[in-house]
Amino acid sequence: MENNSKGNFSMSNKNRPMLQLSSENMSPEEQFESMRASICPVTDIQLDDNTEIEQFKAESSWYSLGNIAICQSSYSPVRYHRNKKKIAQNDDLEDYIFHISSKGNYIGVSGQREIISGTGSISVMDTRNEIYGQSTDCSLLTTVIPCNLLKNADQLHCMSMAANHVKTRVLREHMLTLWDTLPDIDVSENSVFSQATVALINALFSSDKHLQQDDVLTLESSFLTSVKSSIEKNLSCVQLGIVSLCQEFFCSRATLCRLFKPYGGVAHYIRERRLLAAFKVLSNSRMTRQRIIDVAIQHGFSNQSIFSRLFRQQFGVKPSEVTMLGIALPQPDRQSTQVSQTAQHIASWLNSL
Repeated sequence: MENNSKGNFSMSNKNRPMLQLSSENMSPEEQFESMRASICPVTDIQLDDNTEIEQFKAESSWYSLGNIAICQSSYSPVRYHRNKKKIAQNDDLEDYIFHISSKGNYIGVSGQREIISGTGSISVMDTRNEIYGQSTDCSLLTTVIPCNLLKNADQLHCMSMAANHVKTRVLREHMLTLWDTLPDIDVSENSVFSQATVALINALFSSDKHLQQDDVLTLESSFLTSVKSSIEKNLSCVQLGIVSLCQEFFCSRATLCRLFKPYGGVAHYIRERRLLAAFKVLSNSRMTRQRIIDVAIQHGFSNQSIFSRLFRQQFGVKPSEVTMLGIALPQPDRQSTQVSQTAQHIASWLNSL
């Protein structure tokens, strides 16, 4: 793939190869041509009938994770077409593309199958098939996975799952967390995280009668991660507990109790996370000048004496001592190895999966 636009691709100095298509210092025409070139192995694009080239914007960042690729992108409305000619040009491209939408809508068709995807949903497309569609102004987190890694690949094409579907929420949480941590993952761990991602997708999209024990464990692990993430986001909520979590995740009390048994139970886990979050705030309270009772309330404790007692049991010091002395939790040593690799162009990545 040729790169004739001004500085549209850059190489990350982090641990892994990264390619970035940036709108900075690029005209709308250059942004459109760069986007078209970057995804040319997969599809051809045209401007939407209602979009003028002077209005076009496109940005994307790509990471290589071994045999899968992950991209975060945003762009103006376009029309897609992957016809028989395009398939013939790249007949060795046999990948599934998972789109997680954070903004915008997509409508497409492949043969007799139709796909309609909206904000928050997940849609799936198979590059072995013709695909025609159009999107609004959108933002996507995209994962490209070779078909031979997926157990039930033939069942996935043109699948679309609503934003509030439990499977959507579990996969979305996994992919968003993976995206946020990719810059810190050493390239030597590529296979660990790519295999975990593929295993999760295989587990989520296996029919119940074909679920193996490993699939069940993968689903439960990812479900547990999603529940933990929700807990972290709602530590200040007084109503946070097993009842609210069961309602949010449409699961039984018995399921949550079983999954959190290694942590001493749901209530115990929530209390520990609240206390840890409060500790971090109090250790900086000499600068923020927050009162202990205010910190306690912010973290779900309405009674200061109960908060102080639990705090001392957990950390061996009083909240007031942390406030006065600025005690900080010990941080583990982190060693990161800077790995420099020559990044290929996005199109080459897609072709090489």
